[in-house]
Amino acid sequence: MKRSKKNWPIDAGIDIKVSSHQVWQLMTSPTKVRLYHPFVKNYTTIGAWGGMGSQDQITYNSGASFDRKVTGWFEGTGYDLNVADDKGNELVVTWRIREKDEDNCRLEISVVATSIEKLPLPIRWFVIRYKLKPVFSSYLAAALQGFRYYAENGIPVRKNQFGFHPIFSPE
Repeated sequence: MKRSKKNWPIDAGIDIKVSSHQVWQLMTSPTKVRLYHPFVKNYTTIGAWGGMGSQDQITYNSGASFDRKVTGWFEGTGYDLNVADDKGNELVVTWRIREKDEDNCRLEISVVATSIEKLPLPIRWFVIRYKLKPVFSSYLAAALQGFRYYAENGIPVRKNQFGFHPIFSPE
């Protein structure tokens, strides 16, 4: 993922033993989110979904809710989202598919906390390194494991199947 002088992204990726086309179909089918995400309780689209300007809302098992808006759509390879909660916290999240061969690909997700960009550089680095990275690294790992599990097996994931999360899905 591209690095920025303004912020440091929190990156994660996972190899998936299905075609990049199948991964694209799954990640752009909003009704499937609850089948592969172990922390999602409710998912609602706002209007039509699929392409630039699409909007949705995710509510996690903890009750935390986030509004998402598609700001970049790259047919067959990924999309960018602006994500915001009701406290003014904002993130830019990118999803990208990297084809390995016709039956295998890699799914990568990157998170940038844009709401902290005005903090002085040393404080921003500290917040990312010691507060945000531990939270989002475990979140992304579980979300990607759930995605791979569902994509490869067609079996819906269970709540907290890959471990609980203290913020998004406590036990």
